[in-house]
Amino acid sequence: MQNDPVFKQAFPMPQELSTCTSEMADPLSEDKDSPAPGMNITFAKHGYHYAGTLNNNTNICGRIESMNVWYKSLGEDSLSLP
Repeated sequence: MQNDPVFKQAFPMPQELSTCTSEMADPLSEDKDSPAPGMNITFAKHGYHYAGTLNNNTNICGRIESMNVWYKSLGEDSLSLP
């Protein structure tokens, strides 16, 4: 199962779960176009973890843009990774 390409995309490797301070900034300069500047910092301050960026995956107002992925544990009852 761990060699399945869909599995590899859905579940991060342990080394991908560590977050550097530089990842909390705005590496793609999204804040200048955002209707809510500072969202990366806001997510980080509220206990969300940066999981990476989906490059050029979303059409917003006719422009293809990249999106940052953030996640937060739902607690002990949440689905655990295999």
